[in-house]
Amino acid sequence: MDPNKWVSRLKMRLGHPVISLYTPDESIKEFIQEAVEKIQPYQRETEYIEGEAPVIDVSGLGVLTVVRVLPSKTMTPATQMSEFDVFTAINIAPLVSTGKSLSSVMMRNLYRTELEAAIPKDWEFTGDKVMISGYHGRVVLEVITDKGIGKLPMLYKNWCFDYALSLLQISEGEIRSKIKIANSPIELNGESLKAEGLGLKENLEGRLGTEIASFFATR
Repeated sequence: MDPNKWVSRLKMRLGHPVISLYTPDESIKEFIQEAVEKIQPYQRETEYIEGEAPVIDVSGLGVLTVVRVLPSKTMTPATQMSEFDVFTAINIAPLVSTGKSLSSVMMRNLYRTELEAAIPKDWEFTGDKVMISGYHGRVVLEVITDKGIGKLPMLYKNWCFDYALSLLQISEGEIRSKIKIANSPIELNGESLKAEGLGLKENLEGRLGTEIASFFATR
């Protein structure tokens, strides 16, 4: 899945280049990102990227959306323990707790609670940059990339494409409905295009979580 190719395909579905579109490419990429975020609970192919906050450049890495921002393995927890793997404590340890003693589980949960309080909560993924507010230091981004989406069944890829298309129809319809061409016999189809997009969006959201969601267990 190449976002730039998807942008071209989405624009062609609305008649471009024969018909001029008013929605910028950056907005269309945001529609693709929103579609991927919707499918994220059913997507198990995530990857991890480490970087330095507050601004992390992920250009060229095929990142479509950011799922979580986590402390880096190199971060020192508030407990000041000299050897403690923060990343593993938060992500891996809960998955392998079977057979642990009650005391070790309680201690792990205590550290997990303390460490989760240090996880950056205020962040934004815009363009090719992840901007983290009020936080400096190494972090790990859990992301969905174009490679991950490429491994999904075609049913899910088509859902993402159609959802992005519905958002583009709504956007383009809203813009066209506000454009008036004086003394022209040409009428823009803004209202009908927006209605078509809203109908498609509602239908797709109804399908997500029902018949197409059964393929994967949620995260």
